[in-house]
Amino acid sequence: MRKTVLSLFMLGLGIAYAAANPPFTYQWHSLLVTNTEAKPQCTIYGMKTDANGNVYTLATYGSTIGTTATFLNLSLTGEEYNSGNSYNRNVLLVKHDFAGNVIWALHSEAGDCDMANCAYTPTADGGAFLALKMRIGDTGKLLTMVGSDNQTKTVEFTYQDKRVYQPVFMKISSTGTISFVSEASIDYSPAPAASGSYTWGVSDGFAFYDAAEDADGNLFVAARIARDLTVGQTTILHHNTEGWNGDSQTTRGNGLILKLDKDGNYKSHLCSGGSATHDSFRDMLYKEGKLYLSGLVYGKDANGTLSLGDKSQTYEQGGHMITACVSAADLSAEYLTVIKGVNLSSGLQQELMAFRNNGNILVGGGINAKLQINTETTVGSNSGYKSYLLEINPANGQCLQGYASTTGISKVYGVMERNDSIYLLEYDWGRGNNDKVFLTSLDKDMTVGTSYPIVNTKAAATAWAMANYNGQFVIAARSMKGHDVSLTGLNETFTSGTQWYGIAAGYKFNGSTPGTGLSGNEASNGRVFAAGGQVIVSHAAGQDVAIYNVLGHCIRQFTAASDHESQPLQSGIYIVRIGKQSTKIIL
Repeated sequence: MRKTVLSLFMLGLGIAYAAANPPFTYQWHSLLVTNTEAKPQCTIYGMKTDANGNVYTLATYGSTIGTTATFLNLSLTGEEYNSGNSYNRNVLLVKHDFAGNVIWALHSEAGDCDMANCAYTPTADGGAFLALKMRIGDTGKLLTMVGSDNQTKTVEFTYQDKRVYQPVFMKISSTGTISFVSEASIDYSPAPAASGSYTWGVSDGFAFYDAAEDADGNLFVAARIARDLTVGQTTILHHNTEGWNGDSQTTRGNGLILKLDKDGNYKSHLCSGGSATHDSFRDMLYKEGKLYLSGLVYGKDANGTLSLGDKSQTYEQGGHMITACVSAADLSAEYLTVIKGVNLSSGLQQELMAFRNNGNILVGGGINAKLQINTETTVGSNSGYKSYLLEINPANGQCLQGYASTTGISKVYGVMERNDSIYLLEYDWGRGNNDKVFLTSLDKDMTVGTSYPIVNTKAAATAWAMANYNGQFVIAARSMKGHDVSLTGLNETFTSGTQWYGIAAGYKFNGSTPGTGLSGNEASNGRVFAAGGQVIVSHAAGQDVAIYNVLGHCIRQFTAASDHESQPLQSGIYIVRIGKQSTKIIL
């Protein structure tokens, strides 16, 4: 039977809209804001979860005068930018739990970060890996990062043009300190003389899109290069840049998978080949020795070619989605698949890639065109960007089914499964007058269900990221100053003087195992610290004490009999509550 996904979802009035009785409950929220109105910019770019249920939130903040910011009870400083041309992008990485309690945080105080083209991943040791795209700030430093121990690492790079970006690879330890910074550089030699107003030479020779870690601790970066990239002593050659004048608004270059060892040293790489104008890998997942990738390819030839290792595909003129699988051990390609675009030029944005409970892969974002799933089914729209989600067969990269929104300008930024439903975090500017960010349910066959508003405002609010674990989830959104904002379940509104500011909010599904719900930092005479494999509770005689693990389970509960109580526990992260006070302990 022939079907068009777009038309299918319009039946029965499309998405069911539910402003009340959502299946989840508000827990907490925090704003990422600056203290000045001097061109302030604050955005949460990513949220990822590790195997222990911790959240790693990546963001930027800044302004042109007196750059400071606050987020999750953190007070942050950063570099101010006298020109304001860079939009003031200091780096912030915070590891926290689903109750919003900070475990560690680090931030930059020099350098300008292009966060839209940076990548990161939590690592199995409790730390993180960053692949950053940086350029010199007003202090003349490419990057100065401040670890959780207040120790700094500075990266120098000498050149005169501030507009030139350079790569920085950085490993963060389990305690938030900086383990290493790897040597890397991109060719920034001048491009051919440009026509029109573009006279800056090469300012945008690469982009990092995603990162992953394998079971042996090796690190991988999914990227695009339009200039030669040198990592350690190895130079990786670019292609697909014929006729390019260096204009960063004109996408050129080829896809790259870069492999580093656990210490940040170069191990190997795999570049795409073929006749494309540009191609890239935007999202990447690791599982059982394999790297799964999704991306896009665009070419002007009627019979274009794209290759990855010994795998190759042909494609028609225009833009298309690509999926691939390579061995993490030697980067040999297992498959390369092209999912045909229909009237797709540059109108495909990929914002997420995740495994379903059934082992299949989900890919989503925004699309201003259509994708051909098979001869009978298309997904998407040619009437402005719409949210989309595809289910991919990990064995061959073929698309099995898909969803696309049918209302206003929209995009998907997060996905999770609960029971028999798939939930999408998406923004939509046409679904409601005062509702902008939603959690939308799909059934297992991607038939659309109910859309629950989360962020409500008349401003142009957008979703940005989501993390979930054990029935709890955290969402990230962005809004602008001068407009009241409310969150579903929060009986108040808020706003900020920051031109664009980030919003993080925690929720849990009804009926799921709750987190501790502890806010921390409440005044109390009791003290908690870790020593010798034990949690020590002091000055709390007669008070009730409870110890929770990272899942929110209470594992110890007692009344302190003296002012010095000790509890032996295994290594891990715990929340200790004394009366109304809560303290996070790393043992």
